[in-house]
Amino acid sequence: MLRIPTLVGYFEPDFVYLAERAGKVCYGIMEIKGGIFWDGEGSTPRLKSAAARRWVQAVNEAGAEQWEYSLVLDCDAVGAGSLEELLRNAQEIEPAREI
Repeated sequence: MLRIPTLVGYFEPDFVYLAERAGKVCYGIMEIKGGIFWDGEGSTPRLKSAAARRWVQAVNEAGAEQWEYSLVLDCDAVGAGSLEELLRNAQEIEPAREI
C-alpha cells in the first residue's frame, strides 16, 4: 500500500501501475475521483492531489525511480478502454521526468 502524508490525512491512490515510457520503466499512481467530490480550491481532494504531485516531483528529482501521477474524474473514466486513454482524460497529471 502506498500512503503519502498530507495536511488533511493520507493520500492513498486507487491504482499503482507499471508502464513503459520512452523504453524505460515508469511507476504510476492514479486516482479516480467522483466529480461531485472535486470541490473548489482548498478542498480535501485537491489538497491530497497537490501532495501526490509534490511527492512524484520529489521522487523523480531523487532519480532512483521514475513515477507519474494522474487524477481522472469518474465521468471521464467511463468507457476508457486502456490506461493510456485514462491518462489522456486526466484532469491533473504529473509526468515522469525524462531519464
